[in-house]
Amino acid sequence: MPRKRGAWLRVIMWLLAIIVVLLVMVYFVATSSSFLQHQILPRVSDSLNANVTVSSAEIHPFSHVVLRDLKVQPRNHVTNQPPLLTVPSLNLNYSLMDIIGGKIHVDELTISSPVVTVIQNPDGTSNLDPLLESQKKSTGQQPATAEKSSKPLQVDVRKVTISNASVSMIQYQKNGTRDLVAVTNVDVALTGLKNGEAGKLQFSAIIRDENNPPAPAMYGLLQAKVDGSFNFSFTPDLKPNTVLGDANLDISQAAGSFSDFAKLKGLLHCDLSPTEIKAVSLNFEKDSVHLGELRASGPFDAQKSEGKLNVELLSVDKKVLNLLGASSGFDFGSTTVTLTNQVELAKAGAAISVVGELSASKFQLSRTNQSTPALDLRADYNVSVDKTAQSALLKTLNVSGTQDGRSLLKGELTSPMTIAWGNQTNAVGDSAFTLAVTKLNLRDWKIFLGDMVSAGTNDLNLKVLSQQSGKRVTFDLTNQISNLEANAGSLT
Repeated sequence: MPRKRGAWLRVIMWLLAIIVVLLVMVYFVATSSSFLQHQILPRVSDSLNANVTVSSAEIHPFSHVVLRDLKVQPRNHVTNQPPLLTVPSLNLNYSLMDIIGGKIHVDELTISSPVVTVIQNPDGTSNLDPLLESQKKSTGQQPATAEKSSKPLQVDVRKVTISNASVSMIQYQKNGTRDLVAVTNVDVALTGLKNGEAGKLQFSAIIRDENNPPAPAMYGLLQAKVDGSFNFSFTPDLKPNTVLGDANLDISQAAGSFSDFAKLKGLLHCDLSPTEIKAVSLNFEKDSVHLGELRASGPFDAQKSEGKLNVELLSVDKKVLNLLGASSGFDFGSTTVTLTNQVELAKAGAAISVVGELSASKFQLSRTNQSTPALDLRADYNVSVDKTAQSALLKTLNVSGTQDGRSLLKGELTSPMTIAWGNQTNAVGDSAFTLAVTKLNLRDWKIFLGDMVSAGTNDLNLKVLSQQSGKRVTFDLTNQISNLEANAGSLT
């Protein structure tokens, strides 16, 4: 009996040893570069409808993955077109045991020189089509959704580095030209993405936009550098807590249709908390001259999308407005624009109301040695939109314009006006908006009329009537011109 018992023990030990050896062999085979290339990636390629390849891989399933020369090439690609994605080097350090336990734990992710190239052909097809088609097929049968856990997602991403990345979108035209939008020299450094802790995001990139439209449209080139640094924090349940930082825009090249944007600089400043927008501002300058400022502040609950904000556009003059009118050749002269708004968001952002005032002092347009008279324009309004009810309510709207102290333009709302685009059930009375233009001297507006009219005055009256709770809107326009002097040759 002792001999038989010893024999059985030796057999069991040998079996255990063989199992251990087999497990070790399976481990090395499963983690080898060859197994990844010949077993895993072909299946991934079939699911994406693209050829996914790597030149080599180093895999430690519990902690570490290194991929070299990762390439994604759609299967219907055109010859000589670049791959959709290339990544010379990807290095990932993580904790598989933590991930199995429900915590996303990444010690470091480093991606070096990734290149994304999206190409749209003249017929409208692109190299993204095969991947999009594969996704449509995969979503044909939706798996049963699991119940949401009340426990917040646990994340611990300690460091992410993306260096020298580039993303290009190329659109080929039928005439043989191409448009290009590219973001190159992208560097991103992210640290401290974790529940209940603070982190930091830094980035920089070069943006280039080349437009080569068919004639007679104008060629355009714009290149700018952007960079920024933001400190942030999350609550223990991984909700945004605070954001503080700045981003900069510096346009280094501008030609053709973008030439007026040369040397333009912008600065974005953010200071946010969970319940308040302390300060968000966007400033522009050119050649060290301040051009204007857009800013917002006030209580705002980001989780509920509810709050009351003050939004202001301050002292925007011709230096900014001329950038907008450059393509049409307009100069805004001595115009200065100021806009103030009080914006209230309720019902999780579905209800929005805006009370504001717009003023344009000495508003003037000039082109080819011709100018309009300087006007002082003013508008105040109170409007609310309910996306749930699919309706908008214009409570007040008053418009006025004066020329040399004389009233030229006046518009007002007789009573609140409702405009509905859904199944409005609440009965709302009729409302009308009237606009009157008095004794407009046509000679002053030759910039639009040209030499066709040399003299005359125009009186115009417009009435917009809203009926049936805003479902029916009608327009009534009367126009009277007196003492008209016109060039008969211009009318032929």
